Formats: sequence, C-alpha cells, structure tokens
Amino acid sequence: MGTILPASMGLHEVLRTTKIPWVKAALDELDRGVKEIPGPGSNPRIEAYHAVTAAGAAPDGIAWCASFVCFCLQRAGQRHTSSKASKSYRTYGVAHPIGLGSIGVIQNPIRRNRGHVGIVVGYDERWRVVLLGGNQADSVCLRAYPFRKFKTFRMPHLWIPEPMPLLIPSGVGGSTR
Repeated sequence: MGTILPASMGLHEVLRTTKIPWVKAALDELDRGVKEIPGPGSNPRIEAYHAVTAAGAAPDGIAWCASFVCFCLQRAGQRHTSSKASKSYRTYGVAHPIGLGSIGVIQNPIRRNRGHVGIVVGYDERWRVVLLGGNQADSVCLRAYPFRKFKTFRMPHLWIPEPMPLLIPSGVGGSTR
C-alpha cells in the first residue's frame, strides 16, 4: 500500500527525500515546466532529451517519453536503453515489484509496438499509479494511470524501489481508459 501524506507536506518536499537520483533528476525537469512548443518550433530542452538516445536529437513532435526517462537515468549516472521507443524499457534492467523510482511501462493493447514509459512516484486517491514523465499532455508532468495498464515495472541493476507514498496532489491528470 502507500503512505498518506500529511496535508501540510508538499509533494516536492516528500519526493525530494528519496535517495533515488533519477527521481530527483525528473523532479528538476518538472520544476522547469518543460512543454512542447506548438507549431513548427521545437523546445530545445526536449531536443536535449532526445540527444541522449542513440538516434540523437529530434524535434519535440517525435514521441519523447522514453527519451525523457533516458535523460533522467543518464543525469543520475545510470545506464539506460538509449532508445526513443517506450517498448525498449520492457526488458530494461530487472523486473521488480512496483515502488518509488520504478520505471513503469505501459503497452498499448491494440498497437503492441506503441506505449508509454515514465518514473513511478506514488499512487493517487483512486489507487492509480502516478508517473512523473515526459510527453504526458505534451509536457513533463504527473499523470495517474490504472494499474492494469502496466506491462511491467523495471529498475536499474543493483537498485530496489523505495516504498511508495499515497499522493493526493491537486492537478494530477489521469487516464481512465
């Protein structure tokens, strides 16, 4: 289960207590307010996420959830898949029970080559898994997904996830499908 956070304790303060460095890297990106630029422009920060992958920099119109995870893991000194594809994380590191810092991988039930990936940071009040990820509503943000959507939860080798808090932040978007 999770821990209910005191109302007086802010989300960032709770998550910043983690010892998992890629969660801290992702929080730094959340604090930057990274969003896609509509139209023909492209956000240089998202291009930097793509740049850490084997295929290199790309505009923000290219799916970038996996590039965001690669970027956060690299900033934390961890190996990553070097791929822009979320499915590359289905076999990353080691499978592990869900926890704070897990890499959560969602597989599209119809188009199995498609999906989503992000960093697990907790549960919401409806016990959906909260991901801190990129390319969620065209931005770096927190988003809740039903547990049943997840194909796997992974961790880098030699790491174990921390216990997950129950987050009840205002403004966490969600997917009910």
